[in-house]
Amino acid sequence: MKFKKVVLGMCLTASVLVFPVTIKASACCDEYLKPPAAPHDIDSKLPHKLSWSADNPTNTDVNTHYWLFKQAEKILAKDVDHMRANLMNELKNFDKQIAQGIYDADHKNPYYDTSTFLSHFYNPDKDNTYLPGFANAKITGAKYFNQSVADYREGKFDTAFYKLGLAIHYYTDISQPMHANNFTAISYPPGYHCAYENYVDTIKHNYQATEDMVVKRFCSNDVKEWLYENAKRAKRDYPKLA
Repeated sequence: MKFKKVVLGMCLTASVLVFPVTIKASACCDEYLKPPAAPHDIDSKLPHKLSWSADNPTNTDVNTHYWLFKQAEKILAKDVDHMRANLMNELKNFDKQIAQGIYDADHKNPYYDTSTFLSHFYNPDKDNTYLPGFANAKITGAKYFNQSVADYREGKFDTAFYKLGLAIHYYTDISQPMHANNFTAISYPPGYHCAYENYVDTIKHNYQATEDMVVKRFCSNDVKEWLYENAKRAKRDYPKLA
């Protein structure tokens, strides 16, 4: 099965190509149950503790990374040929492993960089994260995707799909414009990063994948190019948030 090329379509579908609002769940706080508020209403959305969201691997209400992945599955299922049918079956069979990888990227070392989340940011214009000398989301996401493909070819399916989940996490991270501009949870004004992400969690149900959605494809055999293109498109929306 041409695993790499098929998953490319899934990953690109998962974020910048589908939703008019660019979103993610992690690298923030855990206030999911507050009523909707505009992202600039910072006082009502400041985190009460220094934790980051996505508290449940498979609960799409509190894990927008996983929610994006499930929307991508819907779009893949629209146009099923033999190869894609095999992929859909495998995604279903290994959903638990994918979800755990998506979750662990925000909760375990080395993935969350000892709570600094340095590898979860990537500025495509400067090719860096928010501190110099550290791996960014482009490098890290590509690393885990390539490891996923290698494990898959060796028949190590549990770890292959777990690492695919890791890669999806980094990919969807940089579909958030702040992550594509190295604007962190403590950037000025403090709390705005979390406020925006919490706000998006209250409206994402309005952007479910539907059968009439048109996928704009981006084709490349270079995994880093997928991540670069994703971040580049996300960063275009940053001025709308600043």
